[in-house]
Formats: sequence, C-alpha cells, structure tokens
Amino acid sequence: MLATALAWILSIYIILITIYSVCCFYSAVPSGDVWWFVKDMSEFKSHHIGLNFLWAQHSEHRLVLPRLILWIDLKYFHFRGVFTIFCSFLFQASEALLLCFAFWRVGKNDLASKLAYAALVFSMMFSSSQIENFVLPFQVQFPLVFFMASVSIFLILRHCETPGGNWVAMSLGLVAAACGTLSLGSGLLIWPVLVLICFIERGSLRTLCTATIAGVAMWVFYFIGYYSPPQSANPWASLTHPVSVAAFTFTFLASVLSSKPFPLAGILGLCSLSIAAIGFALYIRARSDFWKLRAFFVYMALFIVTTAFIAALGRLNYGLDEAAAIRYRTPALIFWASILGLGFSWWNGKAGDIGRSLGTPILAVLFIAIFVLPAQRLPIKHYARLSKQINDNGIALAFEATDKVYGQLFSVRPDLVRRYAPFLRENHLSFFADRLFTARGESLSTLFVGTSAQECSGSIEGLKPLEDTAEQKGTVFGWSWLRNESHGPATIVLADDRGIIIGLADGVEPQANVAAYFHNPTMLATRWSGYFHAEPTSRIIAAYAILADGKTVCPLGQVKLQP
Repeated sequence: MLATALAWILSIYIILITIYSVCCFYSAVPSGDVWWFVKDMSEFKSHHIGLNFLWAQHSEHRLVLPRLILWIDLKYFHFRGVFTIFCSFLFQASEALLLCFAFWRVGKNDLASKLAYAALVFSMMFSSSQIENFVLPFQVQFPLVFFMASVSIFLILRHCETPGGNWVAMSLGLVAAACGTLSLGSGLLIWPVLVLICFIERGSLRTLCTATIAGVAMWVFYFIGYYSPPQSANPWASLTHPVSVAAFTFTFLASVLSSKPFPLAGILGLCSLSIAAIGFALYIRARSDFWKLRAFFVYMALFIVTTAFIAALGRLNYGLDEAAAIRYRTPALIFWASILGLGFSWWNGKAGDIGRSLGTPILAVLFIAIFVLPAQRLPIKHYARLSKQINDNGIALAFEATDKVYGQLFSVRPDLVRRYAPFLRENHLSFFADRLFTARGESLSTLFVGTSAQECSGSIEGLKPLEDTAEQKGTVFGWSWLRNESHGPATIVLADDRGIIIGLADGVEPQANVAAYFHNPTMLATRWSGYFHAEPTSRIIAAYAILADGKTVCPLGQVKLQP
C-alpha cells in the first residue's frame, strides 16, 4: 500500500503539472493547421461553401468530428479553444477509466494492483509529454480517435464473449468505430482489427458479416473523392525500405521512453515487430479463458502498432524526428498502458498473494519515476518557447505590425492568415474577443478607469523599427515590477503622447538581475516585449502595466518615437 500511495502521489503530481502547464501556455491565438478551419468557417458563413466542408480531406484525414468540436467552440465559446481543451481532457480521462475498467475486471487483480495500475494509467494519459494534444485546439483529434478505437474494441469484445451476443454493445461498438474513422485517418485501421476480433474470438457468422460489411462500407465511403497528399511518402515505395520503416515504427512507440531516437532503431524495430508477431500468434493459438479476459489489451496494442506502422509508410520521408513528434505520444502512451496492463494481469494470474501485492505497485512506481515523469521536461520546455512565440505573433497580427507574422502563424499557407484574420476580428472571435486586441486607435481612458503610479516600477529599455520605411511600426521591450505582488505584470499596454493605444506587450520572462541591481531579493521583475503600430502624428511611446483588477494601469516609462 505504501508503493501504491507513492504511485498516486506521483500521478497526482503529473496531472497537476499538466493542468498548470496548460493554464500557463494557453493562448487563444490560432496557430498552424487550424487556419484551414478558419478559412472554411469564413467561407461557410459567407455562403461560398456548404456543409460539405466537414467532409473535405485534410492531408490524408477526414476530420468530421474534430471540425464539429471546433464549430461548437466557435459558436458558443468565441473560438478561444476552451471547449476543445475541455474535450481533450475529457477524452483522456475517459481513456484512463476504460483502461482501468479493463484491468479491474480481470480475475486475480487484488485491490493494491488495481489502485496502482489506475495511478499508472492516469499519470500516462495526463502526461505533459503530449502537451500539444492538450493545449492546441486542432489536436483534439488525437485523444478523440484513440478513445473511440478503445471503446469500439472493448464493446465488440463484450459482444463476442457474451453467450448469444450482445447486439447493443455490437451496435455501439460499430458507431464508435465510425466516429473514430471520421476523426483521423488512423481510424480506418479500427475496422480490420474489429473483423479480426470477430474471427479470432469466434463470434457468430452474423457478427463477422456485420463487422465486415460495416468496415468495407466505411472504407469505400472514406475513399470517395480521396487523393494522395503530395507531401506524404508513397507507401509502396516505403515498403522497399523495411529497416527504415521498422526504425520509424519503433521510434513512434518508444518516444515516451526517450525523447531522442534510439541508436540502432532499425534493428530494434525489426526485433520488436518480430516478437510482437510471434506473441500475437501464440495468443491466437492459446485461446484459453485466461487470455480471453486480457484480450482488450492485446487488441489495443495491435491497433497502436498497426497505426505506427502505417504512419511509417506515409511519413517515412520526414525522418525519425517525425516519429518522435509530441502529437504521437498519445497513442504511444496508450500502447504502453496496454502492454503494462497485459503484463501486470499476467503476473497477478501466475504469482502468489505476496507477488500480487508487491509486483504491480512497485513496477508502477518505477515506470512512472523512470519514464513518465522525466519525459515531460523537454516537451514542456519546447512548448514554453512555442507559446511565447504564438502570443507575440498574436500581438503583431492584432496591431498589424509586420507581415512576417503570417508565415510564423502558419508557414504552409501564410496567405490564409492574411486573408481570414479579418473574419476573426470582425466577429470578435479567438483572441479578438479580448478588447485589448481590438483597441488600437482608442483612448486609454475608454478601457481603464484610473492610473496609479505607486504600485509598479519599470522602464522601456528600447524599441526597434521593423522596417526602414515604416518607423511607426516596431518592437518595444523593457522590464517591470508590481510592488504589492513581488513580480512583474502579465500584460503591458502601449500608448502615444495623446493617450491613444498603439500596441501591446507580454510580460512572461523573469529577470533576476533586476533584483540584484536593486538589492531586493523579493523584486521578481519581469522582462516584457511587444509590438506597436503608432499613428503618423505620435511622438512618444508610453508603457503601462495593467494591474490585477484589470481596470487600473500603472505607468512604467516612455521613450521618444521620433525626433
């Protein structure tokens, strides 16, 4: 029980880290592929396209359900990503509960083992190593598709193991599989797995035919109007490089164990795939009641391995760094949760009372401490830098400070950002729902009721015009400190000599040298930077820290804009 308690302490710590990281790095600024959805919604609202945009192909995917989730977020939550983030957490929590239930229903798993496995699973499903799938709205597709796959496999197995069949479970399982297919391209792979389940687990002929017909229908439906994405590798050509494919597959699955590709990944991949194939063949041959109770973990692992293999065929040209991408951590974590669930339940079925009491809790603690906890550090550091860049890009876009921001927000199609950002502004969506991002040209007094010069310290350290021919546009930076809070403000608003708002800045980087300079260890100042777009008649830039009440500003200093 001590080991189980320690596992839960580590698990809760990981969950809190993830929640805190999402709160810190959250940004309403659209970044990356979500601009395709902005384009579609803009044209749909303008009646240029119909509802068929929901079915439109995105790379190799049909993102019907993710687009519907984004649409709900746009309709009811101002497209700020709040609803999609909630959905990502909900799907991951549901995935964890389903894995726990599959483990708990196995015969000889005692209470300590059940609680320890639950701690392990929740730490994995909420690990910050997959932080992009939590905080980026467009990535909701990853938790969604793998949760739907888990549900479908669980329900079809339930149907097959019930004498006479459970057709309610069968129907719901097929619906879940269809939802997975309409969430991400890997959802297509659910259907061969379901047919395999019906065949190997000796479902009735009616069951096998139903699953086969439904699967074939979804595959045919999916490929109507399909085209091969030009940026993807040719799967048939990839098959001629088996070592590279094995290396990609192995790196995909092992990315949660190490952030860097393993040496000799190709050899390790070939060995691992061979062992997996042999293990699955032995499972089919055994077909005992002992293994039937653990079938869910077998088929979940098979589905994830197949997903990794197919991803290797289509993404081989991107290299092993693509296989270790943060967005793939979600299926990789589910794979290891399934493998550990299978291993722990096998051990508990073979070991005595003392072995069952000690084995799972101790191994759960070791896995969390050695693999899950350390794997969070690099993804969090990576996303911290990315979050700062996204926030800065949002300010630059809102104040039209530089055209370079279009490519920084979506390098593949900068023209989408340029063309459809006005749609967000006009409808007060995304970060434009915040008055500060639409306040250029307004008086400072229209947004803030008062000024207090005693509650902060700071200065403007400099500014830099972005273009030689546009001295009224540029970056500005400095430091600040809130006396009553012992840290710097999160947001700084920039105004000219007439009190007209001309820019905005973020304060997110601690600056310890300020405390040393003033010999005040509690003076945790913040370095801030942002963008301005001044009027031709503006002569100075003045910076104001927004205080905690959101209604008062505190002057930090000013600098001449031009002679």
